[in-house]
Amino acid sequence: MIVARSKPFPPDVHFIGVGGSGTSGLAQILRSRGIRVTGSDRTRESLGPLLEAGISVELGHRPENLGLPVRLVVHSAAIPETNPELRESRRRGLHVLKYAQCLGKLLDGHHGIAISGTHGKTSTGAMLTSVWLEAGRDPTVLLGGHCSVLGGNWRDGAGGDFIVEACEYDRSFLHLRPRAAIVTNLELDHPDVYSDLGEVQESFRQFLANIPEDGPIIVGADDPSTLSFHTALGRRVTTYGFEDGVEWQAQVRDLGERSRFLVVREGRPWREFELGVAGVHNIANALGVIALADHFGVDIGAVESGLAEFRGVDRRFQHRGRRDGVDWVDDFAHHPTEIQAAIETARVVYRGRPIRVAFQPHQYGRLQSFGPAFAAELARADSVALLPVYSVREKVGPESGALLDRFAEELRRLGTPVECFEDFDDAERRLLPMLHPDEVVVACGAGDLHLFTDRILRGVAEPRG
Repeated sequence: MIVARSKPFPPDVHFIGVGGSGTSGLAQILRSRGIRVTGSDRTRESLGPLLEAGISVELGHRPENLGLPVRLVVHSAAIPETNPELRESRRRGLHVLKYAQCLGKLLDGHHGIAISGTHGKTSTGAMLTSVWLEAGRDPTVLLGGHCSVLGGNWRDGAGGDFIVEACEYDRSFLHLRPRAAIVTNLELDHPDVYSDLGEVQESFRQFLANIPEDGPIIVGADDPSTLSFHTALGRRVTTYGFEDGVEWQAQVRDLGERSRFLVVREGRPWREFELGVAGVHNIANALGVIALADHFGVDIGAVESGLAEFRGVDRRFQHRGRRDGVDWVDDFAHHPTEIQAAIETARVVYRGRPIRVAFQPHQYGRLQSFGPAFAAELARADSVALLPVYSVREKVGPESGALLDRFAEELRRLGTPVECFEDFDDAERRLLPMLHPDEVVVACGAGDLHLFTDRILRGVAEPRG
C-alpha cells in the first residue's frame, strides 16, 4: 500500500534538543523530504549523523540560533519553558510543537503502527522493521535506539506503513493516531508523571481509543496489570505471552545467544522460530511481532527470516568488547523489571561466569520510588558497581545525595557486595583492578553510562571468542 503524502510542514523547521533519540530521527525524516532543518543541542553526543545529513546544528541554546526563515519550532520533552530559544520562538509568534505533536502530524499521512508499553518498545519495533523489510513493505520507521537493520534509528520508506514508538512519558503518545498497535506490557515507570499504575492504565486506554475499531491491538498478557487492563478495554484485542489462555503462546525450546521457540496458536502447536538475539523477554517481543504480521497477512517466510537475521539494538544487552578476559555488555535497563531481564539473560549467555552489574540509576525520583525493587533485582548479580545518579528534568534537593548512600546500604543488607564510585574517573581508576578474568560486567542505565564503557574499551576491545 502506497500512501499519498501530504505536506503538513512549512519549508523551514528548527529543532531544540535535536540530538535526542526521537528528535534526531524525526529531523532526518523531514530533511529527507526536502524540508530545510536546523537544530541546536547542549552536547555534541549524537550530532554526527545530523551533520552528515547536512543539517545545521548549533551547540548551545541561544535566541540567535533561530534563523529568519524558520516558521515551525519543535522541541523535545526535556526542554523547559525557560529555554532561550523556546522563549524567543514564543516572543516572535512562531508555531511551536512538542516532538510528539510533530510526530503525530507526520503519522497522520501514513498507516501508523505503534509499538507501546513500558518495556521492550525499541527492540520490538526493530524486530517488526526487520520483518517488514524482508516482506518488501518498505516502511517509514522511527525508533528510540540505533539498530543494525536500519544503520540508525530512522527510515523514510516509500510504503504506506509507519512503524513508530509510542511512549507514555508525559502522555506524549496521546498525540498519535495509529491504525494498529502492539502493547508489550504495563508497569509504573515514570513516577514524575503518573501517581500510580491506575493512571498508567487509563493513559493507555485513552491512547488505544485513537485506533480505529477495525485496527488490530496486540497485547502482551502475561503480567496481571496488563491482563486486567486489556480485559477492561471493551474491545477486541489479540493476546500473546507464555501463559496458557493466550491466543499466541511461546514455548521456549532453547536459550543462548540465539533463541528457539515454538508458537502455539489458539492452543495448537503451529510453527517453530529462531531469533537472532538472546533473552526470554525478546522471545515475548518476537511473539507480538508474529501476531501482528499474521493479522496483516505478511509472508511467513519473511517473518522467519526477519527474526532469525535480527541482530538487536544498541544498548539492549549489547556486547561491547573484552578487556583482560572481562566481557563488557551495555544495557539500557533503568527499571527493576529491566534489571531482572538483563541479569537473567547474562546468566544464560555467560553460563557459570561471575556477573557484576555496573548500575547508574536514572533519576533520583525513580530511585526513590523503586529503590527496594532495584535492590532486590540487583541482588541477583554477584556484585554491583554503583555509579552516581544520572539526573535530568528534575529538581534535586539537598537530601538526594543521601538517597544513593541508603540504597547502597540496602544492597549490602541483602548480602550483595557493592562498591560506590564518585564518577567515571574514579570508576576507571578503581574498578579495573577489582575485576577478575572471566568476569562479565553488565553496564545498566539509560543515562550516559555507555560512555564509560567506551573509555574502558577504547583501543583494547577484543572480539568475544
